[in-house]
Amino acid sequence: MEVSFNVGNDKWKLLFGHLGEISPELEVGKSISAGVFIGTGGLSGNAGYKNGEPQSGMVPHVHIRGRENGKSTDPAKVLNTKFNKSNGQATNNPCGF
Repeated sequence: MEVSFNVGNDKWKLLFGHLGEISPELEVGKSISAGVFIGTGGLSGNAGYKNGEPQSGMVPHVHIRGRENGKSTDPAKVLNTKFNKSNGQATNNPCGF
């Protein structure tokens, strides 16, 4: 899933990969507000597989990539949620823009 927005004059895109479910309330092109539930962590794509085989020990998660003005950047710059970079666990409340 991709979410596009502006922060001042900067154009941002956040890409959320490996989602298990996407909120049925979301639609392509629909505006959303900060704090809106977008989906759950999952094992979609290649998150739970290696060479086409399911891998044990994989846990549902979300891969968040940020792009600012077309360039890859750390999405933490615009997320209210802070993450422990050693284990990926959220250390406070859910995401917001």
